[in-house]
Amino acid sequence: MRIKRNQQARGTHFWRDLCDPTTRTTMPRRTILEPTKIPSRCAQGKSAWCINVPAELSETGKRQQLFFQTEKLAKVQCAAFKARAKTFGNSLTLLTPAHIAEAAEAYHLLEDMNASLLTVVHGFIHAYKVRTASVTFPALFDQFLDTKADRNHMSICESSASHGTGFQIFTNDL
Repeated sequence: MRIKRNQQARGTHFWRDLCDPTTRTTMPRRTILEPTKIPSRCAQGKSAWCINVPAELSETGKRQQLFFQTEKLAKVQCAAFKARAKTFGNSLTLLTPAHIAEAAEAYHLLEDMNASLLTVVHGFIHAYKVRTASVTFPALFDQFLDTKADRNHMSICESSASHGTGFQIFTNDL
């Protein structure tokens, strides 16, 4: 039995899905920190040994290429990156050295106070949200009227007329 091109035979979707990169789920590649020699840089008299540093291990938080004069220096730097990744795991590799230094300075500023860095950050976030919360005009006007409820309404009319704002409040039911 011949299978036409538009028809699906049993099992043919397996190979199609296997070759389609959008349907495949794979584990992320492991970082390989090994120095490589670039002959074109060697011919130009530049540092020929290169390390491709992924973003999670880079000091800038972005992918980097570091160049060294000798293979030995490059291997020493690779060992330092591997040791840092192994010692601190993935949690610290998310922080750049600049963030680590900033956190250390924040801890230094908080030494004399009886507060943790996390408590201070939560307090700041709460104050920021309260300060930047928006209010609709009717709600704001209701708040205004609530604050002026204990005042004499005639004084509001007289003061707005004396200032020339044209803002008057007339209440017949009070």
